[in-house]
Amino acid sequence: MLTAQRNQRHRDYETMREEQEKLTETRQLLKSEQGLHGQLIAKQDAHRTNLTNRDVLICELAAQQGIRGFEITPFEQRQVDQFISVLAELQQKQQESVEHLQVSLISEPS
Repeated sequence: MLTAQRNQRHRDYETMREEQEKLTETRQLLKSEQGLHGQLIAKQDAHRTNLTNRDVLICELAAQQGIRGFEITPFEQRQVDQFISVLAELQQKQQESVEHLQVSLISEPS
């Protein structure tokens, strides 16, 4: 009977030790996951800040260049793509104007 009690106590002790090890591992995993969660929250905040900054820059650049339709934020991706296209067209026109002026200056007799 005493041996059976010792054996039972030993099994209970081993079970408790195993559960404590599992608990320690789970706590370590939780700590790791909480750290990862914090990093993801920080990245999310940075992304939101970047989007806000992008929208402000688009509004400012649109106003400087006289491009209408980009006064109200936030912008959807299709609006950003549209703005980039409008800027590319504007840049192309300005480049053509510069080249035309260069040709005019070169061909003008001194």
